[in-house]
Amino acid sequence: MKLILFCFLLFVGIARADEPLWDDAQRAAERDCVIEGTVLSVDVVKAVGESENLMCAEIKILKVKKAHEQLGKETVKVFFVRSSDGAGKRCPAYANPQVKESAVFYLRYNEFTTGRKDFVIDIGSDVQPAAGNAVER
Repeated sequence: MKLILFCFLLFVGIARADEPLWDDAQRAAERDCVIEGTVLSVDVVKAVGESENLMCAEIKILKVKKAHEQLGKETVKVFFVRSSDGAGKRCPAYANPQVKESAVFYLRYNEFTTGRKDFVIDIGSDVQPAAGNAVER
């Protein structure tokens, strides 16, 4: 019985640990660019597959924490994939930046679904609320 309970708890723990458990420094080291900013807009670019959309968010840059040579001075467009019905789940979690949200964005610069090099939010935990600006999701 104890073994069954242990296996069940282990399975639940693994299922819930859907994203890397990095601290801010580790996450920044794994990403090409880190900015603090406010989301100005979020738009659907195109459908990718049956249940996902490629999204584009325009972010007003408030502070650069890790620079990248392709980063603009005032705003940056970032791409990410999100569930097309808004309720989809995946492992790791979808990124879900919201208009007017202030956050720290951990970005990669690579070729994504757009077919060209762009700034990309890979996973949901790459968007961390800025100090004192937590957003209800």
